[in-house]
Amino acid sequence: MDKVKSVIRGALGFAGLQLRRIPKLDDVDRAIATLVEQDSQPLILDVGANEGQSVHRFKRLFPECELHAFEPSPSTFQKLKLNTLNFANVVYNQAGVGSKTGILSLRENEYSDMSSFLEPSESCWGNIVNTTRVPVVTLDSYCESKKINEISILKTDTQGFDYEVLVGATNLIQFSRVHIVLTEMIFSDMYKNSKPFGEYYSFLKESGYKLVGFYGFGRQDGLASWCDGLFVNPDFAPKLSRSMAS
Repeated sequence: MDKVKSVIRGALGFAGLQLRRIPKLDDVDRAIATLVEQDSQPLILDVGANEGQSVHRFKRLFPECELHAFEPSPSTFQKLKLNTLNFANVVYNQAGVGSKTGILSLRENEYSDMSSFLEPSESCWGNIVNTTRVPVVTLDSYCESKKINEISILKTDTQGFDYEVLVGATNLIQFSRVHIVLTEMIFSDMYKNSKPFGEYYSFLKESGYKLVGFYGFGRQDGLASWCDGLFVNPDFAPKLSRSMAS
């Protein structure tokens, strides 16, 4: 079989083509892939990159993308870099993201994907093992400093702090400089003072974004506890309007 593949690759190479494994897509990946050209070089902001899971996801979808990863926990940040060493065009930021710049206390959970700037509440799980003071930036200020004019995909997964991330990107979002927003939404009482779903939805809707769908529902005691919400700016590409109308 390997010999057959080698012959096929050679023939395709002679014709100026490449044989590439097509990644297996879940529902949200498939939705994103319909809105972004797979052979393009999108610019992606990965807020709450954790140990690199979403870096792998986006690099699988868009191998040539430029990706800016944000992870505030010093120990998790080191795992992020170690787990993504083989990828090019990744900019690493050991920082949190919020509605204003400054320093905040990160409550580091024994499960790194449960760490948050917010206090855990009754639906949260895991134990807080450390509280670390970390720098926090806004996406508006970050993109201004990096001279980033447009963002293809903004992904945020910050355990109840995602509304603050979006508010810190107000200029980018309201001036249609973010094409797609993929944000975690929490419905249960997982973190104290986390914003309810309605505020996320209203903020993005009033900024002109359309809801594509909800993906990856997590449940607790039979009730919806969290999910990812995918929103798009219908003005960023003509093909988007066609796909939404179909």
